[in-house]
Amino acid sequence: LIMLLLTCGTGDAMSKVYEALGPAEFNEQFLFYTFLFALLLCAVLVIRKREKPGLKELLWGALLGLPNYFSARFILHALTELPAVIVYPTFSVASMVVLTLTGVLFFKEKLSRREWIGIGMILVALIFLNI
Repeated sequence: LIMLLLTCGTGDAMSKVYEALGPAEFNEQFLFYTFLFALLLCAVLVIRKREKPGLKELLWGALLGLPNYFSARFILHALTELPAVIVYPTFSVASMVVLTLTGVLFFKEKLSRREWIGIGMILVALIFLNI
């Protein structure tokens, strides 16, 4: 599991563990316990470092945790409908595009012509992948 986490990321590792251990009717419980474990792990680290998180840190944690939770739900649901060979690349590519466009729209990042061409190629690849 540790090797899977290091090489494939937590989303892949989570779905592999779920695929091996959890039937579809336990989707909600699986995600609940996954995120509960992450919360407890963070609490242990905060206590160990003797830090006192403020309202700002808790708010940021919630703002980042909610989209993360829903993306995990999306992946698990998509894996019940589509093969993993389609789900994972689509999710990864779409995430890159959304994050890049968020940077451009909200943080006024400037992309070079080469980067825009790259985004266009990513979108074309995504279209071909889902045909």
